[in-house]
Amino acid sequence: MNENNQGLHDFDFLIGNWHIKNERLPKYLQGSSDWETFEATGTMNLILGGLGNIDDFTPKNWKPGFIGMSLRIFNPKTQLWSIYWADNDRTVLD
Repeated sequence: MNENNQGLHDFDFLIGNWHIKNERLPKYLQGSSDWETFEATGTMNLILGGLGNIDDFTPKNWKPGFIGMSLRIFNPKTQLWSIYWADNDRTVLD
């Protein structure tokens, strides 16, 4: 692996276990200012010898049973990341 890869370590700060405080607008783009807050846990691990990572997102008291995850893969040729999100609510890959 070429150690001159710009951006290869862009997401290293997320490695490990996290306690997450979320704030979101349930009615975004509708002029609403009513924020919803909830806590979650997350874990991020490196894969493919550092060329990618995977994380999980599990809220504590928001949408019972909801689980989300992201997959990030680095392309050394383009120096760009591809990032995908999936969850068990929408069951699609973004």
